[in-house]
Amino acid sequence: MSLLRKCSVILSTVAWSTVALASVLLALASVLLAGPAQARDRAVEALPDLSERFSEGDDTAVRGSPWWAELGSAELDRLMVAAVAANPDLQTTLSQARQAHALSMTAVTGFTPSVSLGAQLNVVPSESLLFGNPAATGNSFADSLAPLYEALAEMGITVDTSSTESQDSGATFADTVYTGSANATVSLPLDLWGVGVQGFVAGRWDAHAAARAADALRLTVTTSVARAWLDVVSGTARIAVIGEQVQTAAAILELTELRYERGEATALDVLQQRQQLATTRSLLPQSRALLRISQQQLAILLGQSASESVEVLTAAMPVLPAQPPVGTPADLVSRSPTVLVAAAQLTAARHREQAAWRASLPAVALQASYGPQFFNFDGESWDSDSFWSAGASVSLPIFQSGAAVHGIRSTRSGADAAGYSLQSAALSAVQQVEAALVLEAERSLQQEQSRLVSEAAAATLDASLEQYRSGLINHIPVITAQQSSLSAELSLLQADRDLLDARIQLHAALGSVATPSGDAR
Repeated sequence: MSLLRKCSVILSTVAWSTVALASVLLALASVLLAGPAQARDRAVEALPDLSERFSEGDDTAVRGSPWWAELGSAELDRLMVAAVAANPDLQTTLSQARQAHALSMTAVTGFTPSVSLGAQLNVVPSESLLFGNPAATGNSFADSLAPLYEALAEMGITVDTSSTESQDSGATFADTVYTGSANATVSLPLDLWGVGVQGFVAGRWDAHAAARAADALRLTVTTSVARAWLDVVSGTARIAVIGEQVQTAAAILELTELRYERGEATALDVLQQRQQLATTRSLLPQSRALLRISQQQLAILLGQSASESVEVLTAAMPVLPAQPPVGTPADLVSRSPTVLVAAAQLTAARHREQAAWRASLPAVALQASYGPQFFNFDGESWDSDSFWSAGASVSLPIFQSGAAVHGIRSTRSGADAAGYSLQSAALSAVQQVEAALVLEAERSLQQEQSRLVSEAAAATLDASLEQYRSGLINHIPVITAQQSSLSAELSLLQADRDLLDARIQLHAALGSVATPSGDAR
């Protein structure tokens, strides 16, 4: 290669590298300028007007610790860890979030250099190199190759033609000609208008939305585990309550039979008490079935087979702790996973809208290639030389049957729809917190009344039994007291369960994600 050609290659490489570096820096600057902060600002603009605080509750910041820790159950904490690690639905969503993150990274090819290596080897008949028929022109085979030799000589390749001076001298020529080359190619799309950058940022926000969707499902899984655990605990407590009532009814039956033998009670009293005992016992099979179903649901949430037994040792319902801080509506929309999903989707849609209209501008790309090439014409020796090329391309869409216009309209409509979805998600999140606060307040009153009824029913049963033993009353008040006591105890147990469920619903509405996933940006 001559000095002039070498200098030309060096200068071209330097110039190309400078342009490539400038393009990369421009793309990085565009990424920073179109970063998450500005995107969040645009998402916040689409939020509806929210009240300054909720109708009730402490407006200090929501605690970041696991929400179920307030129940004070090490067993529940163990179940939560197992569910987050093994729940199949949650693992599916987490895998989809990782997939979205990886997919978003493929968009960098729209504004970064790409390098490829290639090689090829060709075998062609010698006759295919001739530009005419030697027999028709009267030229010898060697003469017909003269233009080819001259072209090779201009490229600095010397071919020994001594064996081709005369076709009558008995010289032989290779029937096939071998050519080959290897090259390294570098391509760089000059993302002058930020089309690739906008697509890349949109993909990153899609990954962010997928991560927040995983947070939302994690919250759903943890609240479902807590509810299933409470069902198991309340089911166990229900069976215990019924068992105690069965023992009480059996003891009253013995007393009634004894009184009947002494002539102090009638046969009807004995039959009624036997009916009461049988009625109470009949509640056990249904209660055991409900408990088994709750255990199966808990096993499924833990990623286990429904036939497997989940160890739950807690036998008494936990006491409801004090109400946690609920923060403000503004805090809620910045924390709630469902709102964050909608906000990320809106930001991604707006970046796609930007990319759509910028794609109608001219596209510029640079490309450079360098590598050796090889020739074998006589079947024995190989000749080689190096080659290089550099170029630029510009393309401008002129007519695409309205595809660009409709693409812009489509992305704009998608951004509008995402904006309305964000508004709906924010309003729904605030309404769910308000509903949970009202529900907990009303169920707290209901639970207190159920406790008073239960205590009164238990006292009534004790008093009626005492008077029945003393012979002051007949059996009818005792039967009534038994029925009321059983109903009151079961109602109190359900009221405790409903009140705790309202607290779980409040935490779910507050978006209390215990272990939020990493930011996908």
